[in-house]
Amino acid sequence: MDYFKKSIRRKFFIVMLVVVTATCLATSVLFYLQYSNKSQHETITAELVEKRNVLRNIKEEYQTMVFRTRGYIVFNNNNELLQAKQARQNLDGYLSEAQGMNWSNGRIELFSDLNQFLEYYWGSLIPEVQTAVESGSIEEVRQLSLANTTEQINEIIQTLEDISNEAQETLTSENDNFLERMDLISYLLFALMILVVCILSLASRTLSRGIGRPLSELSIASEALAAGNNYDELPSSKRKDEIGTLTRSFQYMAKEIGEREDNLFAQNQELMAQQEMLESYVNDLRNKDLALNESSIVAILDEDGWIQTCNGKLAEASDYTESELEGRHFLSLTEEAYDHTDIKLAFPGVEHGKVWKGEVRCNRKGGEFFYTNTTVVPYINEDGKVEQFIVIQKDITDIKQAQQRLKDSLKETEKARSTVEKLNSMNQTLSTTMDKQSLLDQVIYQLSILFPFDHGIFMLLDSGGYAKIGLREEDLKGDILNSFAHKRLRAQRTPYIRERKMTIYEEGYFNASSKSYDLYVPVFNSRNKLEAVFVATRMGGSYEKEEINGITSILQRVSLNIERIDSYEQSEINRQLNQDIIDNINEGILFVDEEGKLVQYNQNWLTFLGLPYMQQENWLKVEFEDWLHQISSYITNAESFTDFCKGMVFTDYHPKSSVRIEVGSEEEFRTIEVYAEPICHQNEKEGILFVFRDITSEIEVNQMKTNLVSTVSHELRTPLASVLGYTELMIHRDLPENRRKKYLNTIHGEAKRLTNLINDFLDLQRMESGKSSFKKEVVELGSLVEEVVENFRITHTDHLLILTDQTLTSKIHADREKIIQLMNNIIGNAIKFSPDGGEVVVAINNDQSNVYVHVADEGLGIPEHEISKLFTKFHRVDNSSQRKIGGTGLGLAISKEIAEIHNGRISVLSEQGAGSVFSLTFPLQEPLKNEEGPVEKVPHVILIEDDINLSQLIKDELGDAGIKVSHYNEGRTALNELEKMEPDVFIVDLTLADQTSGWDIIQAIKTYDHLSDVPIFISSALSQSSGVPDIEVEGYLVKPYPLRKLSTTIMKTLLQESKTGQILVVKEK
Repeated sequence: MDYFKKSIRRKFFIVMLVVVTATCLATSVLFYLQYSNKSQHETITAELVEKRNVLRNIKEEYQTMVFRTRGYIVFNNNNELLQAKQARQNLDGYLSEAQGMNWSNGRIELFSDLNQFLEYYWGSLIPEVQTAVESGSIEEVRQLSLANTTEQINEIIQTLEDISNEAQETLTSENDNFLERMDLISYLLFALMILVVCILSLASRTLSRGIGRPLSELSIASEALAAGNNYDELPSSKRKDEIGTLTRSFQYMAKEIGEREDNLFAQNQELMAQQEMLESYVNDLRNKDLALNESSIVAILDEDGWIQTCNGKLAEASDYTESELEGRHFLSLTEEAYDHTDIKLAFPGVEHGKVWKGEVRCNRKGGEFFYTNTTVVPYINEDGKVEQFIVIQKDITDIKQAQQRLKDSLKETEKARSTVEKLNSMNQTLSTTMDKQSLLDQVIYQLSILFPFDHGIFMLLDSGGYAKIGLREEDLKGDILNSFAHKRLRAQRTPYIRERKMTIYEEGYFNASSKSYDLYVPVFNSRNKLEAVFVATRMGGSYEKEEINGITSILQRVSLNIERIDSYEQSEINRQLNQDIIDNINEGILFVDEEGKLVQYNQNWLTFLGLPYMQQENWLKVEFEDWLHQISSYITNAESFTDFCKGMVFTDYHPKSSVRIEVGSEEEFRTIEVYAEPICHQNEKEGILFVFRDITSEIEVNQMKTNLVSTVSHELRTPLASVLGYTELMIHRDLPENRRKKYLNTIHGEAKRLTNLINDFLDLQRMESGKSSFKKEVVELGSLVEEVVENFRITHTDHLLILTDQTLTSKIHADREKIIQLMNNIIGNAIKFSPDGGEVVVAINNDQSNVYVHVADEGLGIPEHEISKLFTKFHRVDNSSQRKIGGTGLGLAISKEIAEIHNGRISVLSEQGAGSVFSLTFPLQEPLKNEEGPVEKVPHVILIEDDINLSQLIKDELGDAGIKVSHYNEGRTALNELEKMEPDVFIVDLTLADQTSGWDIIQAIKTYDHLSDVPIFISSALSQSSGVPDIEVEGYLVKPYPLRKLSTTIMKTLLQESKTGQILVVKEK
């Protein structure tokens, strides 16, 4: 503890260390508790969710099994019985999964009872029911159902419902307990913070008292000592820290002050004794005066400055005799021609008895000068008046002359040094500047300092660039830039000076007769061509030859720097040109040196590999391992690429000069071919050139060719096989007339199939080449679509085709046969890719300018990454189920061409497994006018959403599908305008910025008769919402949700004929 008591800083440190350590430990404990709580919660929650989901699946499959069995009994439909058996198999799987979980004994017994019931149900009851149904004995079936079976089934369903609800309640309870524990930890953390603040405050107060009180005592003792009083003993002197050291030092200082006062008193007594000794020294001074007369100039003046006596030294120095000097005023010997003879003015302060010292230049008799160090000592009588002056002088003429010579030498040296520094500065500027204008500015500025002139200009002849100093812009139009001076300099090739009168602008304070001198200096390059001209004007004085030579020498060095800058600029232009060429080729370029460091590349290299854009300086000279490691993370087969690069860079044996790499995700997959070549110069390896070529399109084209050959072979051989087979039968056999007619119809059908296939190829080729001829006329699109739909109804009875025509007019200017072909393709695809049957809805509507046709099916759907390629010729969706259906991949490509030729467009909305919606848009023959009444028959969606960005995305997505969207960002505004609305669909956000609840809006919608049947889509940030009103809700559209799924679902809902005000969602997978 003594170690910490000896230092305040240590005390403070140990206190803070203890507090911080305790705080960290407590905080760590709290965070550990929080982590443990969270881990436990996640484990329990996952288990409960899994149990809840299994129970729900058991309940759903059990209900499905019972309902399908009842459907079989009621309708005697074997499909219902098959589906019931399938549900039973699913139920067995879920029961097995449930029995593998941790349940209470009662639940395990329930699952065992359910298994026993299923064995009884399917082993005993169903066979009896099946026998009764097949025999048509309804009474026997009724008796079997009355044998407690129905009650037992309902009891099991209710029990499963109770268990599921209990699991959900357990999950909710666990979430509440978790939140309570988290709140407790937060409160403990807040209490810890308050405790730390209190401890720090208490520690700071204790430390402050331990420092402030001793300092106050020390201050009082200091004031007592300054006043000459005694002070009390200081308790802090016994402390071992800095305060104790300071107190002990103060006490020692006070003791020293007392001892010194005693010493001073003793010294004062001693000085009084010494005063008597001084009188003996006066005699010695007289002897010294004699010595002074022999070594210095001495003169005695009266009170007015007249010389009374002087020694021979003054006569020797001034060339006067002693008799001439006596009676002469002393000031007449000095340099200045004083108009007065008052010596007190010449030597200030002597009238007050002060000694004057200084340097005086004196006159010799012959008019020359000599220098002296002069001391004027006034002699004061008893009355305090000056009686005479004693002048003592030391001849320093030789010293002054030596000093002057030294000053001149130093001045020359300083001038030379300054010149050298300026030249060095100019040379540094010339060597580092790579900009011509900066070079010109620096040159003329430095020359104006080295060789001062009033104004000037330094001009380049080829580029016209210049730098000026002291000139106005209008002055440049005068004689300075005229061609005569340039011609003279080219011919004379040496500098020259032109003398002229000053201009009005130049005169200033000069008189009218003053001259200006213009110096013209030519600057030649290494090819001996006049490259620049330097013109400098000096007013009132000409230039020395040395100055002209100096300027000429500097400018010749400047010409070399100008050529260097020209070379640099040209090399930069060439370098940038090369880089532009590299950047604009289709391949990615990468060049590395012999050690593998990056030297140069183009942007396609980054683009092909999917690398983020970076400035070139961030990549250049990057080590081989670094750049290879960075790009390998973007390559699928990185190992082969790495081996290839290392082999090309570090070995001379190259078994292969190229490698294929794969980059990107499934949606943006690319195949890149990389080949490399060593670059050598004079048989020395300079580096390796890697070229990256995107061959994705080539591979896709090859694959499409392969698929096309396979498809065409299949599509051609199948009907040809039928034609050949039936033809051989008709040739080699004598067939009845009815069979011959049947065979001929088959042959005719297969021939038409071949004709259509060939026509598809020819039509697409003609349309792409622009050689296809269209016979356009006014076509009633509604009637045409109805005709196509009726034809399909006849031939495809397993599909339910629904046509909805909401147009006021559907007249378009089109080729009727091509539009029929287009409709056959779209509707035919909807039927073909719905192999399980189902509804195919065709809806027609219009607005003021366009007519829209929407075709919706419940078929296989299209993967999202395939939609962008859907209208490419010969492209077929890469999906096994769709591959089995067959086709050439030309139908949609032809459809797109037909739509675009008619100034229309085609688009698709689809979700895999949930069907597709194809939309066609054609311009009306004549746009409808407003005065004809309401013309908009396009679907109208009311969007009530406060998120601006999400609203804009929804509007854009639905607008592309031909849907009109009206947006409200405040619920209150939407409520006020509900009575005027006539939408087809509502999209409602449950939580709005103005505190209006989405449920309130939904309830208000249901109160209006004209809105009660309008479908409503709920958009919410939560999968469920507490406080849900008593409204039937199928689910929630949970944010974030795919916009394509939203638009697909909305379009399919709009195309339904019956709308009952259902509240719909896009269900997440």
